[in-house]
Amino acid sequence: MKHSYLLASSLLLFSACGKDDAPELSLPGEYRAENRIVATAINMYTSNGQVNNNTLIDKFIRRHQVGSYFSRIDVPVPAGNSLTLSISSDNKATFVSMAPNDPRSPDILKAEILSRLQDHFVLAEFDSVNLASSVSSDRCEQLSRNMMLELPNKRCRALPPVTGFSQQCRYRPTSVLLVKDGNLRLPFFSWLIKNQQGLGYCSNAYNGVRNIFNTTVLNQLRTGDTIVVQVREVPFIKQ
Repeated sequence: MKHSYLLASSLLLFSACGKDDAPELSLPGEYRAENRIVATAINMYTSNGQVNNNTLIDKFIRRHQVGSYFSRIDVPVPAGNSLTLSISSDNKATFVSMAPNDPRSPDILKAEILSRLQDHFVLAEFDSVNLASSVSSDRCEQLSRNMMLELPNKRCRALPPVTGFSQQCRYRPTSVLLVKDGNLRLPFFSWLIKNQQGLGYCSNAYNGVRNIFNTTVLNQLRTGDTIVVQVREVPFIKQ
């Protein structure tokens, strides 16, 4: 199971508000990512609550053929790949990802650090995107839209039906940097959703999203819904 650091493949003015005993974090500086993706708990939920059966969870993941999206052990990053992060005193962040066998390398992403919460920073890319879309009635898509905790502020306008889309939105993609024990970590959020209604069902899955789980989704689950979530992490070492 191979993983690349490339930011394009994954799909700070800040105010501190955290516990008084939390380690101080001097943010500006140069960081290098460790060559591993750290495994965390894989959690499954239905409308009846959390499922605490790892065998059942692993079978569910394999049945939907997304085994590479989740891992119960740390995963090494391929040799030669690297990820660096530079944070300036004016809250600008630059990620540089190198992957020798990828034609997109080096991949450079520049972002602005918008805010700090208790356990993470919220970033917005400098380059905005302009995306046409339709509001889907698909249950799995509805849940997917709410899976990420930090979402961008969008400016949307309605489109005429002849375009085949319902709206066009302009926004700056949002991502997260985790803070753990005074150190930064890049989240790799993966999820799998299935809704079963009689003989019909929908499912979808996302991998390597630089965001964290919005736990309020659990209050939205209804009969037939199953979700599996994991937020793996890439630790940064300050140079």
